Amino acid sequence: MIGNRVQHSEYGEGIVTALVSDGFCRVFFSSGERTVPDGDQCYKITAAKAERETLYLTTDRARSLEDENLDLLGLDYPPLVELLNRYRNLSLSEIGVCVCSPDTQGGVLSLWYITVQGKGGNVHSHLIPIAVDPSGKRLPTWERQFEVFFGSKPSSLRLDNTTMLLKEHIEPTLQRELLHRGLVDKSHSYDTTLVGWVEAVQE
Repeated sequence: MIGNRVQHSEYGEGIVTALVSDGFCRVFFSSGERTVPDGDQCYKITAAKAERETLYLTTDRARSLEDENLDLLGLDYPPLVELLNRYRNLSLSEIGVCVCSPDTQGGVLSLWYITVQGKGGNVHSHLIPIAVDPSGKRLPTWERQFEVFFGSKPSSLRLDNTTMLLKEHIEPTLQRELLHRGLVDKSHSYDTTLVGWVEAVQE
């Protein structure tokens, strides 16, 4: 309700000033007024150059039917399909970044999009992170928290021997990981696509 105090994970405490639509409200925070979801199943996306610059989405089908301002978010949602196709087709030179390491280690974090065709033609997709240090030693902590790198400070430095790390360490580790998880075997056909490459360096 208007006037209620709310707590946001990013902006902190604020006061509701208006109800925008079912699932969203305007809240005044110390950093300014913002539109935020009032539950865990609603999202707001701002996209420049789109037919609708601001999209209000929900994963709750019932809520999307009740409110004409809410779109149902699913894998067949047209803007999502467009984004997936755009970024899947990026060249390898466009998916890599160099950042400052979030801890005391340096290394490479790679992200792999795996599609596995199972029995009956069912296709399953997986995102698998594989991270190694400059010597090729695996970094499981980075793999469990790979989202941290998306907010890391950019760096102008680069690691050496990254091609060697990819061929001799990362790709073999990925194959072992797929087998260990039971995602692939001789009866399944599958594809692996490198969709993310982060070189983290110590400055």
